[in-house]
Amino acid sequence: MKLKSLGDAPDQMNNLARVTKVRRADLPSISSVVEGGITHNLGLLQDFSWHPVLAQSLLSGLSLSWVRLRQGEQLSVHQHPTPSVILVCKGEVQSLGQLQTDLAEGDILLIPANTPHGFLGTGSEGFWGLSIQPAKNGLYTDPSQPLVKFIQSDAWVTELISANADYLSVFQSNPLFKDFESGKIDSEKQMDRFLALFQIWSDCFQDLLQIRVNFDSASDLGKLAREHQEQEKGHNQQIRQARGNTTVPTFDPVAESYCSWFRERMRNASEIEQAVLMHVVIEASADIFYSHFRNAKANQALSIHIADHLQHDVEHYEMGIRCLRGVTPSSSDCVQDIQRQGWAVLNNLFTYFSQSLSK
Repeated sequence: MKLKSLGDAPDQMNNLARVTKVRRADLPSISSVVEGGITHNLGLLQDFSWHPVLAQSLLSGLSLSWVRLRQGEQLSVHQHPTPSVILVCKGEVQSLGQLQTDLAEGDILLIPANTPHGFLGTGSEGFWGLSIQPAKNGLYTDPSQPLVKFIQSDAWVTELISANADYLSVFQSNPLFKDFESGKIDSEKQMDRFLALFQIWSDCFQDLLQIRVNFDSASDLGKLAREHQEQEKGHNQQIRQARGNTTVPTFDPVAESYCSWFRERMRNASEIEQAVLMHVVIEASADIFYSHFRNAKANQALSIHIADHLQHDVEHYEMGIRCLRGVTPSSSDCVQDIQRQGWAVLNNLFTYFSQSLSK
């Protein structure tokens, strides 16, 4: 990771000869580091030794860095051979790893050498802290050779995948898919009724994509959210165009209620929980849905839309799984709960679609 350049450095000796102000904004920074071939999010890290004046003024054998995590941003569990002290200067942060506890402004966390620990930014603004190690070189003084080892434990992802097989099996039997297979929705009238309902879910899905992007994270999960939104852009409009642009929007209070659960859950979820709900639940469900929906023959205007989903939905599921393997849930992440709840609500929504078409 290259450091952001300072430009021309001031005359170091002159600055050391008088009282000198160094603005935090003037320190170079990095936001991620590569360790073990994997890119790990750091939030924002500014090693004092990267500033020419501070490098000459530090106490011998002491390393200092500003660290910053925004709300929901995570520094995954890791360890290093030197002990460390974290002083919370502003905001709130949750300690992960060996000690899982909440830290507030003024709190000090003492971390012995080789002890697993990590952090999750909490509160409304995350946190700013000071990282201190009794060593000449800091943990990331040379970003190309970080003195840390991230602890990769993706057993929880394997558990999600295993549970998903059961959820997918139940979803496969949703009555809506039997409607597709039986030809119940082949008539133009029934297809119009279904698309009016499905439009509500499709519009909701676009909202969920935007909520994730609004999280504004520099982590790999944040990058995934932005990439995913770009790939899904305008898919709800394809359905709207197939129905006819003059179609009056349908309001269905029951369908809207189900969709409201997804919006509210996404807004209040952690970044990891958001990814689980979006990729492990919704994208996995979409592949099954479109595999059945292509057998409903009444609306050929959606053939490209359907083919695109059949090509990319599995890919979107897998890209989520790959990204989740690179992070570690905190104690406050209820990933199994959001997986279970998401499948339950989605299954009920699609069952409601079927019931509505039978009236």
